[in-house]
Amino acid sequence: MCKESGWHWLVNDGGPLIVLPGEAASHWEGITAPSNGRVVEAKFRFDTDTATDYDRACDVETVAALISVGASWGLVIDQDVPNAAWMKLPNTDTFFIVSVLYANDRSDQQIIHVFRSRKPEEWERVASELSVGNDDLILMHAADSLRDNYINVRNPETKDVHSANIDIGSPILYRTQPGIYHVDACQVNLAEEAHFTFFRFVQG
Repeated sequence: MCKESGWHWLVNDGGPLIVLPGEAASHWEGITAPSNGRVVEAKFRFDTDTATDYDRACDVETVAALISVGASWGLVIDQDVPNAAWMKLPNTDTFFIVSVLYANDRSDQQIIHVFRSRKPEEWERVASELSVGNDDLILMHAADSLRDNYINVRNPETKDVHSANIDIGSPILYRTQPGIYHVDACQVNLAEEAHFTFFRFVQG
């Protein structure tokens, strides 16, 4: 029997996810054609001849990549992520995203154990100098947009439900301290037991 985490999970049908600071959210238009004369440069095409922000995300071929969103940033992660969540180490300021390709045990205890067992040389720097303001960080499917329709957005730490503009999907918020962060990634393949990818946010 698969053991489940107590955190709220973003479950989707695959495709890249993106992390956005709140200030950038309204500038990301997902699969919607760019508005106000904005032109997007991308090789990939999901649906139309006009490149979209989602196409930009699909161009990413590494475990994660930093892209510009408005005057701010977005961090595109993984091409194949059916399940992902924000998590926080108990009694610390360390927080991270875990993406799960498959896992027999997806409990908080197991995920945190695997995270803590990683050696320093297993981590790869994927983004530096990320400015985070007073708004929440948002984890969402890259096809989504925060411009249309109202649905529930989850705050995984407080379990509160907030109202936010969104096109499709169920983004997850994470509230952290303002500051400058870098992000390290680590992929963990435990053969038939599990395949995790961690994205660790570190301030300073």
